[in-house]
Amino acid sequence: MGLRQESPLAAVRETVLTVRALLRGESVRPRGSFLGWNEARALHSPPLSVPSIYVGAMGPKMLA
Repeated sequence: MGLRQESPLAAVRETVLTVRALLRGESVRPRGSFLGWNEARALHSPPLSVPSIYVGAMGPKMLA
């Protein structure tokens, strides 16, 4: 995926925050360390409730 391995926690956090915003129907302009584009929005109506996002992890920081 082209992610730098120095900061996997930051990459996951940034990605989950962006996906949550998209699922809420928001337009996003991520400008973090890993994601960055001009603007994105979902091409569907947001769900009635934003679904949970589960991440598989093994490291202590990721599990916190």
